[in-house]
Amino acid sequence: MIYSVLQCPKCGLHQSTAAEILKCKYCNKSTIIKSKKGHIKVNINAKTDNPSHAAELVRKLNEKRT
Repeated sequence: MIYSVLQCPKCGLHQSTAAEILKCKYCNKSTIIKSKKGHIKVNINAKTDNPSHAAELVRKLNEKRT
């Protein structure tokens, strides 16, 4: 399973997901990551197959933001 580290387009905070829809746990905005035509709709900062590595990346990116 591939985990993507994404940035929410509404609040700007980062989180990881393996789903095709990003449901931000901070502001509750739902965003489809990839449109039907294949266009990426959110900022993908990294991809990894290790969930703990994805969580570490999210922590580092959110620390930089604040």
